[in-house]
Amino acid sequence: MPVLFLQVEPETTASWFDYVPNPILLGLLVGIALLSYAALRWLRPQPAPPPDKSLTRIDIDRGVTQGPRTLIGPRVEVYHVPVRIIAVVIAPSGRNRAIPDEDQLRNVMEAFSPGMMQIVRSHRPDFFRWPGQLSASGFAQSFFVEAALPGEKGAGTPWCAIAGRFESAAQQYLIGLVCCADEENSLSHIQVDRPQQWLDIFRIREAGAK
Repeated sequence: MPVLFLQVEPETTASWFDYVPNPILLGLLVGIALLSYAALRWLRPQPAPPPDKSLTRIDIDRGVTQGPRTLIGPRVEVYHVPVRIIAVVIAPSGRNRAIPDEDQLRNVMEAFSPGMMQIVRSHRPDFFRWPGQLSASGFAQSFFVEAALPGEKGAGTPWCAIAGRFESAAQQYLIGLVCCADEENSLSHIQVDRPQQWLDIFRIREAGAK
């Protein structure tokens, strides 16, 4: 039998509402996104807090020349220039290392240079104990900044600053010395890269010795 009319299904037009996600699914996706963001923030390494500058400040009077001319007893020489030690900074090498207490400090100073405690009693320097330092070069840079020598890093003035590493009882320590001579000189900043260099740079001589 011939078909007179072909039945065609009417076209359906999609509404924008058909593309809106299910509210439950949408809420689930938002929740997953928020949890992922929170997890990333928690897992991401947090920046280290800025160092407490009060722990590394060196408070000394740099306006008055304080040379060794009036001192009695052994003398200290830096590259053969007689100086007076004005300030001493001591720090353990390595993070979370214990800062030496008063009793330990005496042994540490003698390990740095035999006779150093006699110099301390004569020169009466100010002592500053810094927290553990990660590197000798980083310590030296921080020390030179805090030493704040007059002029251009102390060059052409009686002032100088020395920083480096040494050993005491198989432990690594870092030391910084702020020194003042009687006359102007060119010593400036001196960084000691190897402990053996101290023997060439820093010397304690008995009174009257040449």
